[in-house]
Amino acid sequence: MGLAEAGELILKKSTRNTYKSVLGTWIQYLDDGGLPHIEGAIISDVNQGVYLAQLIIGYISWLVRRDYSVTGFRGRCAAVINANRMAFHSITTLPLVWRLVKGWESTHQVREKGYLTLRQLKMIAKYIAGVRKPDKYHRIMTCIYYLVTITMYRLGSLIPPDNGNRKDICTFDWKGIRIYKEKGVWVVGVKQIEKIGKRPIRKTRMRKAKEGEKPALFEAITAALWAQGFKDGEQKGPITHEGIPITQSNFRAWLDRMTKGAGVGMMVEGEPRKVRPSDLRRSAITQMYFYVGPERVQYMVGHLSSNTARDFYVGIDEEEQARLLGSIPWME
Repeated sequence: MGLAEAGELILKKSTRNTYKSVLGTWIQYLDDGGLPHIEGAIISDVNQGVYLAQLIIGYISWLVRRDYSVTGFRGRCAAVINANRMAFHSITTLPLVWRLVKGWESTHQVREKGYLTLRQLKMIAKYIAGVRKPDKYHRIMTCIYYLVTITMYRLGSLIPPDNGNRKDICTFDWKGIRIYKEKGVWVVGVKQIEKIGKRPIRKTRMRKAKEGEKPALFEAITAALWAQGFKDGEQKGPITHEGIPITQSNFRAWLDRMTKGAGVGMMVEGEPRKVRPSDLRRSAITQMYFYVGPERVQYMVGHLSSNTARDFYVGIDEEEQARLLGSIPWME
């Protein structure tokens, strides 16, 4: 088996892409110092990691002098180590490396995060639902918005960052969406892979308490399936518009128009800024915290996967979760 095939088994796709993207600075550092290497792998003996550690410490200093963010040091060092391990270097020790990385990380000042209030979430949802003569593109984007703010799936699990080589990282598949009736009550079921390797599948159900009523996500999913040309039960594949995958940059641009139209903005660290997709999920989880409590929200957003935790600690089952998600206050 070649190294390329081995790498696919050892690391997940997103990690391989991340390592590849940040390894360029290490290669530049080696080239600047005239150190021989093959795609970032040291040619000479790394002395069980001692020599490699010396180089990495010099690399960190090189990054500092060029004002690279300290929050990326850990990932950059991990990429270097992986490149050399994949070149069959035996690495048993890396003296001082992680202590130095941790030291630099401690100097980082965490930026304030943006949160939307319950009123703001309601304003956005009302504006989106009130768009006159919505086209297919709007219907698809609305579905994504609801999946983020109702089922609280990560945007990266629903749509890819771009249409480049990273689009296969996105795990969403329409096959995981079901709409059906259960004892006269409409139910929306969402079953998707999220965070590969850590939590293979997260299942979510939502329903209204009364017969005949439909959850907010019901209409959004139905409209999105129609917009993509699917018939119920035949849907599969990624979220697309006219055959082209919807990307996160597409969604950001649409979200910007919706929030401006709704008159919703944010103040972060005393400065106005646009509402970002990450703000949506963070805000929805925060409001869910007040709606159902801290332990339950952990289960509902997939932070607790154990059946034991669900049954004996969290105190919520799938049926109760379905009713709660079917009537969340920011979608009334």
